[in-house]
Parts: sequence; C-alpha cells; structure tokens
Amino acid sequence: MINSFSISVKNLWIHDTICRLCGKRMASDLHHIYGRGGTKRNQFMNSAYNASPLCRPCHEMGEIHQQEVRDILIKDTTQFLKEQGYKKTEKDKLFLNYIK
Repeated sequence: MINSFSISVKNLWIHDTICRLCGKRMASDLHHIYGRGGTKRNQFMNSAYNASPLCRPCHEMGEIHQQEVRDILIKDTTQFLKEQGYKKTEKDKLFLNYIK
C-alpha cells in the first residue's frame, strides 16, 4: 500500500486487503483519514487510528474528506484495532485528542 505510515502501522493492515469504504475492491492505498497536516501535526497524523485501507476509486473521491465519511472510517479503524489487540501509543493518544 502506498502511504507515509510507518512499517508497524502498515503491517497492522497487511492482510486487510478489501476497501474499508466500498467493501468491493482491492485496497491499494492506506488513506490518512484526517490528512497529514503541517509539520507540527506530522508528529501524530501517522497514527494507526488515522489509517484506513481504500481502493483507488474511493481514495480519489472528494467525499472522503467530509466529516460524515471520516467518522465512519474512524469508527471502523477503531473497531479493527480493538479486534487486533492493538495498544495505543502516545502518538495515537495525541491524534485521538486532536480529533475530539
């Protein structure tokens, strides 16, 4: 998957190959749900909680930047990470606090 996430975050999603938005196509991108932000925000925007595997057509849709879609993806990612037994890092805590 093409993205700027760390190897450890990419590895969380390595076997999850279906687009988390449409559920129909192969995921090719690990999408930043809230973008990457500026240099100050970069420290936490690569949080595992800000990641969602998407197919190219869904990733290119403008709708993915609407709050309603972001909320769906954050909920889905949170559930996925919980099922994986993922433990929150400081970066994750900063990100989750940022999106409150």
